[in-house]
Amino acid sequence: MALFETGPGDLSLWLQEKVIFIRKVIQFFMFILIVSLFGCSKNPINDDDVLELLKVYKKEQYTIEEPSDPPTEDEIVQRIKTYLSTEALEELSANRVFSIAPDIASHTNKPVKVNDVQIKELEKNEDGTADYTYTVEIQLGEGANAEIIKNNGQLTVSSEDGLKIIRDWEEKDHFKKFY
Repeated sequence: MALFETGPGDLSLWLQEKVIFIRKVIQFFMFILIVSLFGCSKNPINDDDVLELLKVYKKEQYTIEEPSDPPTEDEIVQRIKTYLSTEALEELSANRVFSIAPDIASHTNKPVKVNDVQIKELEKNEDGTADYTYTVEIQLGEGANAEIIKNNGQLTVSSEDGLKIIRDWEEKDHFKKFY
């Protein structure tokens, strides 16, 4: 029973690790639910489904719970790659989009999380894709000193191989002051 022979700090760390593990399991099952809802058919694109997909994707992209040990860009890519087409993933990776949240967290020593995501459909395209604008509300830090960043973006989604983001563009000007 080595667990009970450790000090109180070790038990706290063990509990934190278990909470993080449980969160990851829940996120995994949310992803499975989303994938199963969309299937592999070319169904019409539903705004509610796009909103749910974008919320999960942006939370995976931006959530940094431990600023002193943020995930690497590669770890974030592993978390979000199922939400993006191969081409979108390659383009966003080449533009170092997935290093933004870890860089901000480590430079400010504050956790980062997504509070809200809103979308607005621009148009449904003839090729079966749909274009949207979105606003993501990102919280930097916690408590009374938390800073809220509202960032605007655009995305295109396709339902050809299950609902996937095939283009994601987001303003980066709001982040410059944190570097």
